[in-house]
Amino acid sequence: MYSNIIITLINVLLFLYKDKSKNDNEYTKEKKYYYQEKEKKIIKIANIFNVIINVIAIIIMLLNSIKLDIIYIITLMIYLISFIIISLKKEHKKRLKIINKKYITISDIAIILSSIIFIIACHTNIANNNGLLFVALGLILILIYIGFLIYIIIKEKKYTCYNSSEEDYFLDIKFTKKIELNKTVNYVIYIFTTILFVLIKIPYMFILYILVEILLIYIINKKYKKIINQSDKLYKKISIANESPGIVYAFQFVKDILLFKKLIILLIIYSLSILSMYIVGESAFVLISSGLYLLLLYNIIIDKKYLIRYIMSLNKELIDKKSYTIDITKKINYIDKIKFFKITLYKIIIQDNINYESNIILYDPELIIEELNIKINKSNLEDYITIENILYEEE
Repeated sequence: MYSNIIITLINVLLFLYKDKSKNDNEYTKEKKYYYQEKEKKIIKIANIFNVIINVIAIIIMLLNSIKLDIIYIITLMIYLISFIIISLKKEHKKRLKIINKKYITISDIAIILSSIIFIIACHTNIANNNGLLFVALGLILILIYIGFLIYIIIKEKKYTCYNSSEEDYFLDIKFTKKIELNKTVNYVIYIFTTILFVLIKIPYMFILYILVEILLIYIINKKYKKIINQSDKLYKKISIANESPGIVYAFQFVKDILLFKKLIILLIIYSLSILSMYIVGESAFVLISSGLYLLLLYNIIIDKKYLIRYIMSLNKELIDKKSYTIDITKKINYIDKIKFFKITLYKIIIQDNINYESNIILYDPELIIEELNIKINKSNLEDYITIENILYEEE
């Protein structure tokens, strides 16, 4: 029932939402369409799985002579109507000329897995322990998710180590240039320890949950104000004082932005998992918490990889010269604006046989540079590093 309510709301929002933001260029126009199609496909997959799980739930209830709850029937009917409406919505298929990415990426698979676990968990409270099938399905999916994360780590093995050495640590930015597997294992232990702690059900524990929620909101707000303040200072430093902020400043700024993103994800995950404990039950809480916190762990891993590669963009001496042997300099085709809340960031886009994207740029680079140096992996032409130190330091 609960998954029907939530997905119905998402379907309605998808149907009503219209992006009225202005397109700065052909790339941003195409990017808007690309992400709209991506969202539609992810939501469609979630809808299909929700229908399947509902069918299984109804069969189980009928086989066990369990009377269908009137509220469940109403929410199911409203959900099905919302699904039919968005399925029948007229689509304008457009051939992408600039963007050559797949609609469903590895990151999207991580989101889809968490969504399916959430949908399954919402059906674990069927009367007389008939929800055990959904508990089993949820646990199987969690094991698949863990396997998926192991696959990601193996795939990115050149960025990983079990325990970092001193030469992997950058003292000036307090950062290790490796994904440390021992810390990843610790994160998994923290996740499941937290879940077990909540299951103990200490009296009046909900007070602590509320305090943690308030603390998270306070930290997020503080981090947001810090980013806004840094952004204003950066603009004044570059445009008015004509000073370079330095690559250490750039790294810390991007690190803060990625941390801000993870804190928002953590707040959503924490809120949904605690609510599931009190609304659906313990089994649902275990599944939802596991699925969502594994999504957070995935974000921690990919953000770490992003920062490792970002260091190379800021200091080309750290690039593996044996692998990245192709050196090209290309004219910039587009500047992509990325806006969230009151923060505006940028990306440089170079259109070629392979589209090259820069990392997050902290200010509009259009007046600073007209071309970008790129180092390309000779074994994999889609693996490249854009050289961006010129944007933050004087050569």
